[in-house]
Amino acid sequence: MGHRPGSILGTSVRRVEDADLITGASTFVGNLVHGADAPAGLAHVAFVRSPVAHALLTGIDTTEAAAAPGVLAVYTAADLDLPAHHGLMVLNPALPRPPLATLVDEARMVAHAAVRMAVKNRIIVLAAGERRDFDPVLLRAFTRETLEQLAQQQRAAAEYERAGQHAIRRGPVLAGLAAALEADAVDREFLERIVEEARDAAWSELASSLTSRLADDVAARRQGPDYHVGRDERIAAFVALDLLDLAYDRGVTLD
Repeated sequence: MGHRPGSILGTSVRRVEDADLITGASTFVGNLVHGADAPAGLAHVAFVRSPVAHALLTGIDTTEAAAAPGVLAVYTAADLDLPAHHGLMVLNPALPRPPLATLVDEARMVAHAAVRMAVKNRIIVLAAGERRDFDPVLLRAFTRETLEQLAQQQRAAAEYERAGQHAIRRGPVLAGLAAALEADAVDREFLERIVEEARDAAWSELASSLTSRLADDVAARRQGPDYHVGRDERIAAFVALDLLDLAYDRGVTLD
């Protein structure tokens, strides 16, 4: 992964504490807890999290924990007057997390690739499986429906994140992605571009498959003693049928 300005991703982070630890100028937390250097009155802190993933907490009973032997205090977010939602702590202001718009754009790019692949596969099924001509109107509708379905999935996921009060950063990204895909679904120019790109990819894949099959067929026939028998007829049939079909589909005129 390359360096991304403003992010810890791809950025070399130099450790600054190693020299003191190695030379003994400093010590490890474990030594303070269990070693001879442990200060008097040292207390331990433990953070208790929900044992259920994505759970919605409706209340916290600290009575039993506060009464346990050796426990000095038990605090909840309400005791400390902490907000219900809070972001991640910024350890280094020079390495902030990417802005929301950047995350949405990156997710949208991945979604576009998935939609383009779905349209490409649909074109191949229509052409090779159902022997149907390329229909840009039909494929634009399919592209729009795929985008709408994907947007609905992202919006439902965003609502789930919001209801669960977790993944604070992911919820807004999913909601932003849903809105972006909904806008793409009504953008005729975008739909046409996706269909064109998917068509080119589909024709390339079909041509590659046809070339491979022809090569395998030629290799197999050359191994037999009757390879030259009917060779001219086979070539003529290929030009008259398969090659013309492929040229027609790609809008190419053969002289």
